[in-house]
Amino acid sequence: FPATDSTLVGLHNYSSTSYLFEYDFKNDKLLKNYTLWDKTYFSAFVRKGDSLYFAVNFSNKFPKIMVYKPGGDEPKNAFELTQYVQNPLQYLVPTSDTSSILAAAQGFTKYFVQKQAYVNLVRFAGNGNFFSYKDGATPQSDLLPASDGNLYGLAVNGGWGSYYHGDGVLFEIDPQTGHFQLLKNFTGKNGGFGDKNSSGTLYGKGQNNLLEYNGKLYGTTYTNG
Repeated sequence: FPATDSTLVGLHNYSSTSYLFEYDFKNDKLLKNYTLWDKTYFSAFVRKGDSLYFAVNFSNKFPKIMVYKPGGDEPKNAFELTQYVQNPLQYLVPTSDTSSILAAAQGFTKYFVQKQAYVNLVRFAGNGNFFSYKDGATPQSDLLPASDGNLYGLAVNGGWGSYYHGDGVLFEIDPQTGHFQLLKNFTGKNGGFGDKNSSGTLYGKGQNNLLEYNGKLYGTTYTNG
């Protein structure tokens, strides 16, 4: 992530440990290299003011949002998501509201930086829970930030039918307002993600990502149709 006009900040795992580094690419010099914790999964940085926020998912621990000021001290914990465990946190999305960040995983949560509080906006069914399966369950695609300012994604379960037997949905969310809506229910007849075991896990990996071209969304489902 570009920290300044001459430095980058990044995250990496080495063996069983995770690190945050700051690198001066003009002078080819490693400026900072902080140990975070055990091996983790990261999401992209977002900038708020002079600080960078990022999400980490440590094994057997609650997901956390951490903050790092380029050129400053080591990263610090900004907030721990304990009330509703979205594990793993997959994305952090900047919003036009300077006080908030949108976090995405098994749902969408708006995190308020200064208040150190968050509000759950959408909860997808999954991991043994069955709420909101009509809004989709088990989102697996990358989120596509489109030219209209909205985010688009696919869930491979839920929607039409039931949690286990639904063939997934195409959804849209406005990162500024948190407004969420379904654009398409897959029923099998119009395609879907139907080859699953009894827990709703796909037997194979479908081509379940999206792209935008000339103002339209394109994608493929895994099966049926």
